[in-house]
Amino acid sequence: MFVYVIVYNKPAGVVFVAFKKIMGSRFGGKEIAKPTVLNNSGQVVFPGGFNDKQSEALDAGLEEFLEETGIKLQQYIDGGKFTVKSFQEGKFHGIYAEIDADYMQALVENSNANTHHGETLDDELNQLGFVPIKFACESMWKWDDTLTTPEATQVLVARGKKKKYDPFDKSWFKAMLDHLVNILKA
Repeated sequence: MFVYVIVYNKPAGVVFVAFKKIMGSRFGGKEIAKPTVLNNSGQVVFPGGFNDKQSEALDAGLEEFLEETGIKLQQYIDGGKFTVKSFQEGKFHGIYAEIDADYMQALVENSNANTHHGETLDDELNQLGFVPIKFACESMWKWDDTLTTPEATQVLVARGKKKKYDPFDKSWFKAMLDHLVNILKA
């Protein structure tokens, strides 16, 4: 299943995002011999991705967040403020976590320290932080060629043809952000 974690602060109208690296060389704590082009390379993303374990969506999302940021998110979210929403007939799951303002800076500092010092199981994310919802919507709804390289684009096109999917489709991020906008309006 594909799971993404959407950490937000309602009063500030911000959401936690990351820039995806173009190449990755460590997955599940294991170095690979040759770095590989990452799906969503260079794009603004939510932490998460494919989890092949037979877990509930919430557990899978928290595991993905830990692998990519080195952070046990439950330590930053008071009272278990997590909700799960499925998208595209259950193919994608958004784990929504409302964070109190008091914990936002620590989450940013600690996740960036972990990713920059190689203290994560996956080598995929770069520069994490909270951004206004409007910025997230503008940068995550569609593919931005300026954030990746032509070589990475070629690899993604070939991978998409081979596996029969559109590597530039970000419709699930749009759906997840649309749902977040509704949460913030409530």
